[in-house]
Amino acid sequence: MKFVGIEPMVKPAAAMSKAHHIAVFATPATLSSARYNELKETWAKNTIIDEPDCSSWAGLIEAGKKDDVPLEETLETELQKGADVIVLACTHYHWLKDRAEKIAGSRATILEPSDAISRRIASIVG
Repeated sequence: MKFVGIEPMVKPAAAMSKAHHIAVFATPATLSSARYNELKETWAKNTIIDEPDCSSWAGLIEAGKKDDVPLEETLETELQKGADVIVLACTHYHWLKDRAEKIAGSRATILEPSDAISRRIASIVG
């Protein structure tokens, strides 16, 4: 059986950031994981990484309240700090991608893994 792993997109975010400043929107469990910290150490040593409090977001999305996620406030704060790449690093956050892209406009790139996961699955089963 083949598996497709999912991890925060720190490597591509750090590589594409012109400002060397990214923001990772993730759950507390992800932010405290050994793997996430390995990714930061390996791929983003020279990158500022902001990790805003998104601890309520997954629960809001699961409760059908994705519009109650304080995305605009959080994203605007990160843009003002200088982040030019925003990583949506939770499987639930794909529900926020379109909204995040509208808020960010041309000021930042929004990374969310659904498309990459789809391509990887297609390459495995295709």
